[in-house]
Amino acid sequence: MLSEDNIKFEQLTIDDGLSQSIVQCIIQDRQGFMWFGTQDGLNRYDGYKFIVYKKDVSVKNTLSNNNINCLYEDSEAISGLALPGGGFMQI
Repeated sequence: MLSEDNIKFEQLTIDDGLSQSIVQCIIQDRQGFMWFGTQDGLNRYDGYKFIVYKKDVSVKNTLSNNNINCLYEDSEAISGLALPGGGFMQI
């Protein structure tokens, strides 16, 4: 049984490295990383720091849009994200 003592909440902000203060979706993957979708990129948090992924036209296989609406992980642990206008990407 889960005890209330085991639950920890931490407020993360742009001061911690989050790309934007409005988070549209959150998921924790099988490796324990927390992923945050914002209107300004995809953010991966390892418990200590953020890595922010954004659209970069100079890089092949990059995000096609910085506005991340939905995150998911399927049975094969392949994460994906939904973009405005019905777009979808596997990550």
